[in-house]
Amino acid sequence: MPDKELRKELWRKMLPPTWLGNKRERFDKLIDIASESELSGGAISNVIRRCGIQILSSDSNHLSEEVLKQAIKKTEQVLSGISS
Repeated sequence: MPDKELRKELWRKMLPPTWLGNKRERFDKLIDIASESELSGGAISNVIRRCGIQILSSDSNHLSEEVLKQAIKKTEQVLSGISS
């Protein structure tokens, strides 16, 4: 499992910049929130896919904190169901 710093780097590289807007503080906040969850690279990819679906089905082009947290929660639920 990647440590927190590696997860931050994975999130930075995998999140489309257009989802994050132009504000550096917002970008850093979303990365900090995302990296708190102990997820593998594959699970992070799944979270990003879930976020993409939500963004495409909404009126926004940006990733919100709420959408990110919901996608992480759903991914964690799926993973815990598989491992139990």
